[in-house]
Amino acid sequence: MSELKLDLKDIHLPPDPSWWPPAPGWWMLALIVLIALGFGVPVLYRRIRATRRRAQLIKAFDQALTLPGATVADVSELLRRVVKRRDPAAAAVQGTAWLEHLDSSLRTREFLGEMGLELVQGAFQATPKAPSAGLLRLCCKWIREVTR
Repeated sequence: MSELKLDLKDIHLPPDPSWWPPAPGWWMLALIVLIALGFGVPVLYRRIRATRRRAQLIKAFDQALTLPGATVADVSELLRRVVKRRDPAAAAVQGTAWLEHLDSSLRTREFLGEMGLELVQGAFQATPKAPSAGLLRLCCKWIREVTR
């Protein structure tokens, strides 16, 4: 018998798909990532700035209060500086209205008590008076709450 010879060629596989252009799913993922970065980066930046500012305020407050010559007037000035950053009009409030403003930040009535009177009257005494431990604790509590 005669041998039948067929002229057959090998199977050729198609080339590997190229990496460009990406599939539609990758375009959507890239769009989602860009949108998330567009919203997330500014929020993160503001949060970092606020945290740094809070740490600086607390550090300045703690340093000022640990000085041996700290007076009630110094405490009052520091509180007003913090309030001025948040609400410039509130820093000019005097007397009982000032104490009510401080209490509204804490949602308590602690400043309207004896410590608040010490804060209001102590700033105008002829001989500077050191703040009481209770006033210092209350002011530290207030500054940590307000700068949160």
